[in-house]
Amino acid sequence: MRLESALYASSAGLEAHGDAMSVIGDNVSNANTTAFKSGVVQFADLLAEGPEERKSSAKEVVGNGVIVSQVRQDHQAGAVEVTGRSLDVALDGEGFFIVGGAADPSFTRAGSFIIDEAGLLSTAAGKNVLGFVEGSNTLQTIDMLSLNVSGTPSSLITISGNLGSQFPITDLPGAPATFQEIGANANFVTSASAFDTLGIGHDVTVAFYKTGATQWTARAFIDGGDVTGGTAGVPLQLGADAVLNFNTSGIIEDANLATAQITATPAYANGAAQGAFTMDLSSFTQFGGTSVTSTITQDGQGTGDIADYEINADGQIFAQLSSGAKQLIGTLAVANFNNEEGLVRVGSSLFVDSDRSGDAIIGTAGTAGVGEIEGGALELSNVDLADQFVDLVIYQRGYSASSQIFQATGDIMRDTINLIR
Repeated sequence: MRLESALYASSAGLEAHGDAMSVIGDNVSNANTTAFKSGVVQFADLLAEGPEERKSSAKEVVGNGVIVSQVRQDHQAGAVEVTGRSLDVALDGEGFFIVGGAADPSFTRAGSFIIDEAGLLSTAAGKNVLGFVEGSNTLQTIDMLSLNVSGTPSSLITISGNLGSQFPITDLPGAPATFQEIGANANFVTSASAFDTLGIGHDVTVAFYKTGATQWTARAFIDGGDVTGGTAGVPLQLGADAVLNFNTSGIIEDANLATAQITATPAYANGAAQGAFTMDLSSFTQFGGTSVTSTITQDGQGTGDIADYEINADGQIFAQLSSGAKQLIGTLAVANFNNEEGLVRVGSSLFVDSDRSGDAIIGTAGTAGVGEIEGGALELSNVDLADQFVDLVIYQRGYSASSQIFQATGDIMRDTINLIR
């Protein structure tokens, strides 16, 4: 019985170490697979027991070899490589992208996404990427092409910056004949674009004149060729003057915010509806140093085709239009698990949940312990080839030693039989 037990134990050793070497082969072959999670072999011993696990009380239970009890996935994050591709994304921290159907989703760390034939954001294996669209908290596919690119007219343009306090006081000039004249007479000039109802942008020049120790006057001009009755190349003032009254600390107090705005109603000559937008200049300051524009924001959007995409750290997907405007498409959904080691690997860099992993906790990047998203980058495989080859040597020696036990046991059994002869 002891010799047979040794034979069975060595056979189990051969099988277990062969399985372990198969895991090493799988890991090494996926060393360049995006976001691949390497397998870790765990062995367990076998006992020779009677039926229903009955053991003899007269002697110790004889070991019967080894088995691979588990191949655990190592979910340690891989390194992040910058690709520059707009639809490549990597999770910097915990979490998984959600793909497939909302009722039976799969989960992946591989963020090399494509746009499929239906215009939906998908994985290379054809699984739709799930997320949220504006106004909805329900998981759904993300349509990357069906956008309203007709344009939106501007209603509010906000310009902020600083006006240098060292400028001398100047008189307000008369109506300028050219835009060059505006630049020559003003203490500071900046510009912004205003979109009409056709999605066409119109350049608006804003000139600032220091008219008091703590007071500036701003005027907005548009090219006369853009409006009905105007002359091309001749500036036409939009609305009334804006007066910026600063306190001794260089900011505009709440009581003076209303006068730091220009209301413009240009009658466009291109067939668009009459414009109606406000230029808010109340965020300007008057400190020492240079005059500079820091930010220009507005709610208008020009018409244009989709030129590219951008995915930010929160997972928001924007379409960049040829007009220079950006339009929000949707937000990538991200799932997390109480026990990610309980996820079941199903191939194509995908996992599904199980009782061990628990249900998915669904949210967005950067919330509830989930990592942020790095756009234009991919997570690499976490396979460490040096570690894999070290394990390979160990498993190879275990396999070789088991084969030696198998051969030696066979020889002893043959010699024992020969004794009878």
